[in-house]
Amino acid sequence: MQVLNCLIVEDESLAARVIADYVVQIPGLKLAAICEDVPAAIAKLESGNIDLLFLDINLPKINGIEFIRMLNKKCHIILITAYHQYAVEGFELDVVDYLLKPVSFERFTKAVNKVLEHQKLLEPNKGETVASHMFVKAGGKMEKIILDDILFVESLQNYVLIHTTNKKIITYSTLKNIESLLPAARFLKVQKSYIVAIDKISSLLGTSIYIGNTAIPVSRKLRDDIRNRILTNNLSPR
Repeated sequence: MQVLNCLIVEDESLAARVIADYVVQIPGLKLAAICEDVPAAIAKLESGNIDLLFLDINLPKINGIEFIRMLNKKCHIILITAYHQYAVEGFELDVVDYLLKPVSFERFTKAVNKVLEHQKLLEPNKGETVASHMFVKAGGKMEKIILDDILFVESLQNYVLIHTTNKKIITYSTLKNIESLLPAARFLKVQKSYIVAIDKISSLLGTSIYIGNTAIPVSRKLRDDIRNRILTNNLSPR
């Protein structure tokens, strides 16, 4: 896995520490430096190899939007700010994502995954493998989940239950957020409360998908599309 060197440009020390803590928790990211203003960030960019920039907008001397317009060096940029009114302008400048403070780890991870997916598209011939795992917060810690072990994911109102081959993991999240962490080629949302691993489907009968002996209800509207996806993945539903 290629490691992306990250630069945080943030003048609020607490906000900077939060983002720095998030960075060190994600495999594939390395914290290069934290800068409090744009002049310091420019010096770091000129002297080091920076791949990903976490940039506050409301900075002293020069704000984040002005900084982006000045940049000659190409790197991925994720804007972090307390002000939503800059969102359109930020995306017009081709930033990867726009995060509003306070930033949750879950939302931060979603933004970083966009960068990692884009990086894979840029380097299709370097032998990079697709994501093999993800991290979710469970039991007060970050839990590593191997994607190959996931059977299906179930929504439980404000929580999500991830069923794997050897255990069940519950996390305070939404099904939509978990879906954003899973590669679409391998996982399929079969109705509003369930996502299944396509290669773990053993059969499709009526309006249910079976993973082993577990029956999972399928949306009638999506049934034909799901069958096509299963057949495309060379499975043999009955």
